[in-house]
Amino acid sequence: MPRSFNPLLGAIEYRGINYTSQARNPTTSDVWPETTVWINTSTNTVYMAIDTTAGITTWVVLSNPGGTVTDISGDSGTASPSAGTITIAGGTGITTAGSGSTLTITLNTPVTVSNGGTGVATLVDGGILLGSGTSAVTVTAQPTNGQLLIGSTGADPVLASLTAPAAGLTITGSAGTITFALADDLSALEALTGTGIATRTATSTWGTSSVTQYNMLVGGASETVSNIAPSATSGVPLISQGASSNPVFGTAAVAGGGTGATTLTGILTGNGTSAFTASAVSQYTTLVAGASNAVVGIAPSATSGVPLISQGSSANPTYGTVVVAGGGTGATSLTDGGILLGSGTGAITATAQPTDGQLLIGHSGADPDLATLTAPAAGLTITGGSGSITFALANDLGALEGLGSTGFAARTTTDTWAQREIAVTASTGLSISNGDGVSGNPTLAGVDASDTVKGVATFDENDFSVSSGDVSIKTDVRKFIPALDRGGVWNMGVFLSGGVMTLKGSDGNDLSGTNPAYVLIPSLTVGQMTIIEVTSNWSFEDAAGTTDIAGNTFGTTASTAWGNNLPLYIYLALNDDGSTLMPMLCRLPNLKETPSDAGYIGAPDDAVCDYQSYMWAWDNIDETTYVSNPCICIGLIAATKDASDDWTMGAYSNNRNGIGNFGEHIRWSYPNGQNGAVSSSHIESNAGTEPVFSNDVYTYMVDRNGVVSFGAYMINCTTPGVGANPVRLTLPFDAGLYQTAFNFTAWWTDNSAGPLSYGMLPFNDSTTTSFYFLNEGGVSATNAQFQASDRLFCFGSFIPEDAN
Repeated sequence: MPRSFNPLLGAIEYRGINYTSQARNPTTSDVWPETTVWINTSTNTVYMAIDTTAGITTWVVLSNPGGTVTDISGDSGTASPSAGTITIAGGTGITTAGSGSTLTITLNTPVTVSNGGTGVATLVDGGILLGSGTSAVTVTAQPTNGQLLIGSTGADPVLASLTAPAAGLTITGSAGTITFALADDLSALEALTGTGIATRTATSTWGTSSVTQYNMLVGGASETVSNIAPSATSGVPLISQGASSNPVFGTAAVAGGGTGATTLTGILTGNGTSAFTASAVSQYTTLVAGASNAVVGIAPSATSGVPLISQGSSANPTYGTVVVAGGGTGATSLTDGGILLGSGTGAITATAQPTDGQLLIGHSGADPDLATLTAPAAGLTITGGSGSITFALANDLGALEGLGSTGFAARTTTDTWAQREIAVTASTGLSISNGDGVSGNPTLAGVDASDTVKGVATFDENDFSVSSGDVSIKTDVRKFIPALDRGGVWNMGVFLSGGVMTLKGSDGNDLSGTNPAYVLIPSLTVGQMTIIEVTSNWSFEDAAGTTDIAGNTFGTTASTAWGNNLPLYIYLALNDDGSTLMPMLCRLPNLKETPSDAGYIGAPDDAVCDYQSYMWAWDNIDETTYVSNPCICIGLIAATKDASDDWTMGAYSNNRNGIGNFGEHIRWSYPNGQNGAVSSSHIESNAGTEPVFSNDVYTYMVDRNGVVSFGAYMINCTTPGVGANPVRLTLPFDAGLYQTAFNFTAWWTDNSAGPLSYGMLPFNDSTTTSFYFLNEGGVSATNAQFQASDRLFCFGSFIPEDAN
């Protein structure tokens, strides 16, 4: 019977074989137990079921009608052996060999670690295996006597012997054993058998000394310990007996901080290194040091309150009267009510008792005298009383005291005063504060003058001059008024040096308080103008320096160079505070207000100026404070742009650009490749082949009202156009949708017909940066219309779009 391993039982078990006969081949839907044999009775083919999983049976063909194995079916399909032969081939690490009915399968490569093997074919006899990740294991040498495998951080462990310390321990390695043994001092300590204190008496030699409870331990001879028995009397100290004797318990000498005596009475006195002595004392006596370290008693005075008085440095003090030098009065009796007077070191003296109104008044060079105060002839009376002196105001002082209100006091007659205050009339042009002087000093100030009020006005010394009381307007200010036709500024010029563009004084000197510029600009109040003084320069750097302006296109095509001079107009814009100005650049010359959105205002730290009506500030600003504010165009700068959208300012001249020049007479060249044009032309790129002209000239002019006049001259078509796509000519500005201000004229010269010229009508539609042409009959001009040697001319004007 067939056998198979049952993993549930963990044993080999025998199974019977099921048979079935059918007149067809089995299918995967014929579910039978494993080892079931299926015989196709119509073809005599035998099959066996080898697996049944999830209702699908896998069958293997065992024989064909000829009786030999012709097919084995597996899970992945069938394979037909050649001539009835099945070849079992070797694989990685496996070789096969067969002879007769014997098949030999041999491993020829060690099993790798990842497959559960070691990855090596041989191992050192007695060596210790070391892992190496998925690589083959490594093997140490066979350890010698006493060797251990010892770790080594970050590397394989190594075989080594234990290292004993220099003394106290020995380590001996033998076959399969390691022996530790104590040595030297540790061995001697281990050998002690007695009790007590262990002492080291020699090298590697130790002994014990016994001790008794309560005894003091003292070092003895030969590295031993001696016992000192305590005194039977509590509190007796241990006393040194010198450097060569053991100490004993006894009386502490003075040299050791003791008294040297065993009993004491009275007052103790020292005697050098000898024992203290005692002196007896009597009650109430004052003790004074006597001769020979004795103490003497001084009997007290019979009268209470008498102090002890020094009698000098060679006699005992006595009780008596304190002299002035000792802080006393030197007197034993004083006049009742008298005032005490000093007498140097002599005893204090006393005056007589003062009468009513008397005071002690100084007397130069002598003792002060008792006397009464003398009143002045007028204004004050003095009256002496018992324990009091009365002062009374009289005459003018009495009148002043009688005033009842605040303010200045004025004497109107003898002994008569009245209140007064300072006042001004409205016609004086003055004002006064604190006219009565109560809250502070009176202050006179001029009233601010106006057209109807007399008062004080200030004048800028740069605008007006004052001489002998006469005010006159300076000549320079008179010149400022006609400066409106030069942009509304006076004493301002633009200068370029080393890549730095600077607005400064028109003479090239820096603007300052003594060299100011003036700007006439609409104020924040509609319908009014304001003049603003400028006392400092503005500047920025272009591509020739450390650029501030890179990344702004001003409405040109991004990442495409504009190699011809392009006019950038200089504006002065007013801040929300109504007095601060900021220079800005823009491609249009006719704006009256700054952009209506802060996102349309660029700056060195904010490269967002990407449209023709956006503005770019020369300095970093809070853009929200310059939205929809008055601005004036004061001139222009000619500039070029590279393919990185960085700008280079052109050297200016007073005839072509700068302050007060607006380039209205200049024909600017419009470069190829802008606003959707192909790189070699001004014609917009389309799906066909655009015509190319050998002489392609396109110029434009801009006036101060923003009107752009252009002329395109395209002579000698060298690359004929191909296709029915309309030809569109690009514009140097965005003209806006369905521009009503167009004034275009165009014609085409067809050289193939003679030549003959035809008029065409330009049209602007939804593409705001280009326009197309209509031939006679309203047909759009296409690429194919322009052939070899043809010409195209177009003139026109329009107003660029203002996105604000």
